[in-house]
Amino acid sequence: MKTRIGLVVGLALCTMLLVSPALANDTGTLGIYGNANEDDTIDMRDLTYVKLIFFGKKSETELADAKYDGKINPLDFIQIKLIIVGKEKELTVVDSADRIVTVSKPIERIVISVSGGAGATTILDVNDKVVGVPQYIVDQAAWGSVPLYPELAELPSIGKRTDPDIEAILSLNPDFVMLYRDSLLIGLDPADPLEKAGIPAIYLDLWNPPIMTEEIERLGYIVGKREEAEEYINFCEGYEDYFTDRTDGLSEAEKPKVYLEDWDAYYACGDGGYYDWFCTMVGGKNIAAGLETDDWGFLQLDGEFVAYHNPEIIIRTQYSAVGYAVDDSSAMDSTREEILSRPELDAISAVKKEKCYLHGGFEQLGQHILTTAYFAKWIQPDLFDDLDPQAVHQEYLNTFFSDADFSVYEHGTFVYPPPEEW
Repeated sequence: MKTRIGLVVGLALCTMLLVSPALANDTGTLGIYGNANEDDTIDMRDLTYVKLIFFGKKSETELADAKYDGKINPLDFIQIKLIIVGKEKELTVVDSADRIVTVSKPIERIVISVSGGAGATTILDVNDKVVGVPQYIVDQAAWGSVPLYPELAELPSIGKRTDPDIEAILSLNPDFVMLYRDSLLIGLDPADPLEKAGIPAIYLDLWNPPIMTEEIERLGYIVGKREEAEEYINFCEGYEDYFTDRTDGLSEAEKPKVYLEDWDAYYACGDGGYYDWFCTMVGGKNIAAGLETDDWGFLQLDGEFVAYHNPEIIIRTQYSAVGYAVDDSSAMDSTREEILSRPELDAISAVKKEKCYLHGGFEQLGQHILTTAYFAKWIQPDLFDDLDPQAVHQEYLNTFFSDADFSVYEHGTFVYPPPEEW
């Protein structure tokens, strides 16, 4: 059983068919059939609503057909009652690729093939039901790292998360597979052979902040861990409210200009991209806002553009030589020195004042809160003078990964310069 410590910020705070675009999972609707009133939960209000539909008092909604059999009748009443008490024998959900998938309950065998999947099963306390994982988790043990979920590193590998080994998955006879949504976007569709074998495949992101809590809530229903899902959601929403409450009243003049660089020189995060979301939440102004981006919200800039816009802060993402198994920050130091030494940037404010910061290596599902906490200190240090990002990080681990017994004060490389040098 996981334990929870108080929110820390220097003060207490807080089956498979295409579905209608109306059910896109960034709407706040819990994408589970039986959610007749299409809010964020399934409860007695849904039972009342589906009865009103049956008696002609309400119009039928997309998710009202709890049994997913093409009609509204008393069987839907029974299914909703069973879902409410967690006794349903099957559950039909809308996944993050807008597919409709039916899974049989209870879930006893899970295969993970998605970044963030191991974090999700740890948060939901179902690692004892996981029977297969992507290769990178197995590699953690071979590399001698200290993962947050050591028990999963000993399980069979099903290959790369974007190109899973279907035969390996089939040999594990899972009740469902958590698949990476990117496999659809790059032209792969491993769900087809799994579907033919009668194994439900559910596509997820588990990294995208606008839908992350909905994905965890949906998984909580699937694996029968709704309370654990709600604890995670409350944690995230508590900090999101904290950040936005502090920054909602800022004028444009009070928002510093920020250049958000991703994995390579001048490959930037644009309007609506992942890191732009963090930057905006804590009162920053992305210099690439309004420019055309790729499907993920990124674009290629050049030094001239960055110099012209004269950002006050540079924030760079580091993907290698960072994380829970790395205590040496020399790779981050080298990246920072390279940025600060670019001759085309030598006249900008961020370089002159050495306000260049790096981040990376956080646990996938916690990244949007943990990274945002550091962004807050870098972008609005006066506004967030009572915020301790390391304490937020440690709280996250103590709450959801307590078995790992990991101290961010003693191990790991996540940001640079380190907090003690700010």
